[in-house]
Amino acid sequence: MQPRKKPWMALILLLILLVIGAAGFIVAARLDQQQSEGIITGQEGSYGELPRITWQGATYRQKSGIHTILVVGYDKSSTDERVGFRDGGQCDFLMLLVVDDKSRTVRQLHIDRDTMTNITILGLSGKPAGHKVQQICLAHAFGDNVAYNDQLTREAVEGFLPGVKVESSISMGFDFIERFNHLVGGVTVTIDDDLSALDPAMVPGATLKLTDRQAFDFCHARMTVGDGLNTSRMRRQRVYIDAAAKLMLNRIKRDGEFASMMVDSVYDITHCTLSKGRLINEINRAASYTLMNQEVLPSEHWIGEDGYLECHVKEEDVMAWVLDTFYIKE
Repeated sequence: MQPRKKPWMALILLLILLVIGAAGFIVAARLDQQQSEGIITGQEGSYGELPRITWQGATYRQKSGIHTILVVGYDKSSTDERVGFRDGGQCDFLMLLVVDDKSRTVRQLHIDRDTMTNITILGLSGKPAGHKVQQICLAHAFGDNVAYNDQLTREAVEGFLPGVKVESSISMGFDFIERFNHLVGGVTVTIDDDLSALDPAMVPGATLKLTDRQAFDFCHARMTVGDGLNTSRMRRQRVYIDAAAKLMLNRIKRDGEFASMMVDSVYDITHCTLSKGRLINEINRAASYTLMNQEVLPSEHWIGEDGYLECHVKEEDVMAWVLDTFYIKE
């Protein structure tokens, strides 16, 4: 199956940036045993001791109080019918949130949807047919329901980031963005790319409180605006997220019922591994955490043999981020 370059809309992690601090209380961090070239992970010592990882001859111990949640935006509506085991929709937005309870911070890793990594391939019968290095966005396409789509996506992210366990996830289709934007009364951004072909008001330099349709276009438009690249769309997604996060956190602090209202309003079009009640309770404790700037890993892009764009990240850059985020050198 080849990646389709139909633009997605978005990102939006918002439900998440809501959930952001919440993730900090979600699940105790656990590292699966993994092994690859130059990387050895596993448990050492007595029961309950934190996992260790060996990289290039040095040993690192996992930090305590670290938790993760993956935000997935896929290129189908939440109501779209799925046909077979390869029609789950590509995940055109991937954000890994890493919550550190000790430092009371949340790190955000925005993963390029074209990142090349091992993903699980399902045959036409729905049974696993092995692994193949492909764009990470394709992991979500396999499976006949959203829960399975999300599971395969979590596994792909864990394979891309050795020594990391993705504990929870929230996924949403492209119908999420307009509903969310409406609920918060519009998110204000400054336009960098020329989107005037979609809306005359969306010209470079303009600062707009986005209507629901404008928010949709700002987050999903790609091939018909600017340079047409996914990297430009990801940049716009990050701009929207930054503005929306500030808006959301301020609303939560001012209004004790806002988190409950938000979750009630969007829960039916998301798939979350947390119950609605648990999500609401955790969100209401989230405001004291510091949201760090979004991060992206250094990468190179080129067109693969099949004619589609590929994003390549060096192993040492991946491991540098993993070790800095999750581990302490012994």
